[in-house]
Amino acid sequence: TSTNTLTLKKSSANPSLTDGNSCYNLAGAEYGVYTDAACTKLAKDKNGADAKLIVKEDGTTNTLNMYVGTYYVKEIKAGKGYGLCDEKNPCKNSNNGVHTVTLAAGDAKTIQCTDPPLDDPFALTLTKSGAIDGNTVANSLAGAIFEVQYFDNTDGKTSGSAKNTWYFQTDENGRLYCDRVSYLVNNEKYQSDALHKDGTDSTKVIYPIGTYTIREVKAPTHYELAGTMQFTGTSQSADVNKGLTLILRQTADGKLEYSTGTNKIDASNLSLIATDEQKKASVKVVKYGADNKTPLAGVTFRLTGTDGKSIEKTTENDGICIFEDLAVGKYTLTETKTADGYTLLKNSLEITVPESMTKQEAEDQKA
Repeated sequence: TSTNTLTLKKSSANPSLTDGNSCYNLAGAEYGVYTDAACTKLAKDKNGADAKLIVKEDGTTNTLNMYVGTYYVKEIKAGKGYGLCDEKNPCKNSNNGVHTVTLAAGDAKTIQCTDPPLDDPFALTLTKSGAIDGNTVANSLAGAIFEVQYFDNTDGKTSGSAKNTWYFQTDENGRLYCDRVSYLVNNEKYQSDALHKDGTDSTKVIYPIGTYTIREVKAPTHYELAGTMQFTGTSQSADVNKGLTLILRQTADGKLEYSTGTNKIDASNLSLIATDEQKKASVKVVKYGADNKTPLAGVTFRLTGTDGKSIEKTTENDGICIFEDLAVGKYTLTETKTADGYTLLKNSLEITVPESMTKQEAEDQKA
C-alpha cells in the first residue's frame, strides 16, 4: 500500500508586523480536508479519523495519511490575530479560500497558505479646539503634538515599555490623521518609530491589533497643555496630559473591534476631540497728561474684541487700568470718557494680544 501524505505550511503575509508581536500567533488554526469543492463533506484519513490539519506555532501542521484522490482544504478556525482564509479574505494561492490538491500514489504534498494578519488603517481623526473657561475660541490650533503608543496586548495594559511610539502634529485646521505619513513628526525631541505598512501596498499605513494610548505632549502656540479629550460618541473623557486608551481586538467571529475597554467605538467614525485651555493675556493702559508724565485718573477705555464683545475700565489715581483674562487675538481700544480739561482721543488703537505697544508707539498715539 502506497503512502500518500498531506501537510500544510502557514505563514504571515506581513512578518514585519507580526514577528515578535504577542497579539499574533499561527498556532491553533485549523483546516478541514474535504472531498467536495463546496467543502461540506469532511474526508477521512487512512485511520478513519476526520481529516484535519492543526497549525503549530512555527506554522507547520500534523501529517495526514490520505487515500489517492483530489481534496479541498479550507480553514475552519483562524489563529490568534489572523482572519480566516475564506472567500472574503482568501490567501493568494487559494481559490476563494479553498486549496485544491490531488494526491497520486506515493505523493507527499504540502499546501502553502500565506495569510494577511488582522490590522487596521487606524484612520483616527483628531480635531483640536481651544477654550477659555470652557467656551470655544477660534485661534490657530496648528502645531499641537500628540503621542501615540502601542502595546502588544489586547487587555488594555499599558505598563512597561511601549512596543512602538509615534508623534503626530496638527495642521492649520487643528486636525491630524494617524494613517497619513505627512502628519508624522520625527525630530531630535520627538522621535517616532517607522510606521507599519501593508504587506502588499507599501503606501498604505496600517496598525496591528493591540492596545494604544493617545495623549497630548505639546500644545499649540498661545495654549496651555491643559484640557480634556474624548472619543466621538462616548461620554468618557480624560485629561489631555494623561490621554485615552484604545483597544483594537479580534472578536470571537474573527472580526475587528475598537473599544475603550468599557465602551465600543464605531470604527467607521474613529475620531476624538481634544480641547486645550487658551493662555490668558492682559492689556495695561497708562494715561498721562499733556506733559506725558502726570497720570490721569477717571479716564474710561473700552476694549472690543473681534467677536464684538466689549469691556470698559477706568484709570485709577496712578493713571492705570488693566484688562485681564483676555483671549489671544486682536482688539480695538477706544477712549470713551476723558478727564476734565482734556479731549477724547480721536482714533481708536488696534492692539494684538499678547504683543504690546512700545512706549514710543503709545506716545505717538497720545495714549
